[in-house]
Amino acid sequence: MDTGVCTGLVCLVSFLFLPPVVLETCGFLSPYWIKANASSDCFLGIIYNSNCPGNVIGLGSAGVALHQTTFVFTILQIPSVLMFSLSVLHKSEGILLQLCGCCSLIIITLYPISGILGFAGCMLIVTDYTELSRGWSFDLCLAASVYILIEIIAVVTGVIVNAVRSSNQKSGKSPKQSEETDNGGNVFTGNVQTDNHYKRNTRAADDYKRNAQSDTDSKSNSLLKSAQVAIIASTELFKIPKW
Repeated sequence: MDTGVCTGLVCLVSFLFLPPVVLETCGFLSPYWIKANASSDCFLGIIYNSNCPGNVIGLGSAGVALHQTTFVFTILQIPSVLMFSLSVLHKSEGILLQLCGCCSLIIITLYPISGILGFAGCMLIVTDYTELSRGWSFDLCLAASVYILIEIIAVVTGVIVNAVRSSNQKSGKSPKQSEETDNGGNVFTGNVQTDNHYKRNTRAADDYKRNAQSDTDSKSNSLLKSAQVAIIASTELFKIPKW
């Protein structure tokens, strides 16, 4: 495999998928979600509790099911990305590898959904346990969901900007174009710098034509005067003297 491809794949996994996976895993598997009361160190968790009596149940919020789904979707992202990358780089290795690549792509498309579900689960837990203090496990899972949502917003913004730029290029417009109004009051769009350059060239061409016309006229006048002088001189020379 090419070194550049390996470097790009490592950067992709490290910056896009690894931080949410680490945050979600640490938060989901730790019990420090909600503190049961202010007078004890009992923390309620999704899987198990910490420093709580045996009769205390864990979190009973509807957000727990959302976080369980989020954890499964998030933890499957890194192997799915690796499998999809292998299927793309080795297209001729067999139909089994390509089938695994297709399944991996389906799991990767669940990545944005995991961020939305995780954020919704955190909000449901906050609603159900408003009066109790939250622990660092809750904060880790909330950070993982927010990280994924920021990635979704960045990708959507990039797609919109690229689409607008492509449409402007197809329509022949550039970013420096602006609207102007002609003598009839009609609004038209054009490149200001190009129009100014065209006007300067047109003005210079008109000045050159006027100078050339004036030189031609002056030369014609001088030739006409010379011809008149020659005619007068010839008539004076061939006059018949009076005796």
